[in-house]
Formats: sequence, structure tokens, C-alpha cells
Amino acid sequence: KYSQQLAMMRLVFLVLAAFVSTANAACPNACSGHGSCGMNDKCTCHLAPGDVPAWIGHDCSLRTCPYGDAWATEPVGANKSHPSMECSNKGTCNRETGECNCFSNYDGMACERTLCPNDCSGKGVCLTQKALAIDAATTYETPWDAEKHVGCKCDIGYRGPDCSQKECPSGGDVMGGDGASEGRDCSGRGLCDYNTGLCDCFTGYMGNRCQYQTVLA
Repeated sequence: KYSQQLAMMRLVFLVLAAFVSTANAACPNACSGHGSCGMNDKCTCHLAPGDVPAWIGHDCSLRTCPYGDAWATEPVGANKSHPSMECSNKGTCNRETGECNCFSNYDGMACERTLCPNDCSGKGVCLTQKALAIDAATTYETPWDAEKHVGCKCDIGYRGPDCSQKECPSGGDVMGGDGASEGRDCSGRGLCDYNTGLCDCFTGYMGNRCQYQTVLA
């Protein structure tokens, strides 16, 4: 009976010690006000929407940055090649401000999209692949990067990846060959200077789009 009482007293002592330890927990920097202090003086940092960490560090003093589908990283499972990562794995996180410093050619709060080259030179609009597909009367919706990669839709009269090239006038080939309808510049009878938008006609042809023949073979 005495041994049972002794065992009970030890159990009560251990329970009380646990409560006292929890009550007097001294987590580092009081978890910086961004977490709760638990057993063994260990901080549990607060979470952001989506159950991702809002703060990290032993004292919860370091901010996290926005998450996005990783552009490139090691796969984490079948069909999981782009797990959610800070700054989409294309930038560094400023732990003081919680803002991403994106690598070159990437943009967005989480570096989640690319940039259009040269901002389309002010001669076009920057659209996602999904939007470009819609403009071309087709679809590109299901791929993971449908709204991540972007490209320029140039204004009429301009072309090129950054819309910096001036198009030359073109029409049907005066000799009946391939002309504008087949994608040929200067009616297929000259070379286009994309800096000026003017045609340099081949010998024997003339006109602003090389639409006239001047010498018969």
C-alpha cells in the first residue's frame, strides 16, 4: 500500500512539473509575437492562408515570401514537378519585408510569371500564352504554364519577339509567285529593312512594295 501511495505521489509531481514547465516556458524572444510557445521552449510559428508558414526561424522572427508553382525543382511525386515554393524558386526572399527579389526576366509577387522582352517596345501588349491562344482562336488552358509564360501581341505594322521590327508593305507577286498571302515581304520581290519598314526591291522591280516590273527578262 505504501508503494502505491509513493507511486501516486510521483505521478502527481510529474504532472505538476509539466504544468509548471509549460506555464514558465521561455521561448526565444517570446516567439517575436508571431507564434506560440510550447513544450521544451519551442516556438510554433503562425501560418498564412493555405497553411503555409507566415514566419520562420527559431524565434519566428523571419518573414516568409509568397508561394507559387516552382519553375524548376526536383519532383516531389508523380505528376508533381512544380510544387509550391517561395518566390516560385525564381527569386530570393527578403526575410525582413516578406517580398521576393525576382531573378532577371521574372516578375510578380511570387515571381510567378515571365516578362515580355523589352516591354514589347511600346508597340504591343504583353499577354499570357492562354490569352495569346484565345486571340489566335485556339486554346491553351490546361498546361501548368498557361498563365505564367507571356509574349507580345504586336500592333499592326510591327513584328518580332519584342515588336521592334517595322513591317514592310507587301502584296501579290507581279510574276505570280509567292507574295503576301504566303508570308513574303515586299510581294516576294525584295528585302524588307525592318528598321525603316521600307522595301529594297530586287533588280527589275519597283514600287513601295515591289509590285511593278521594270525590266523584262
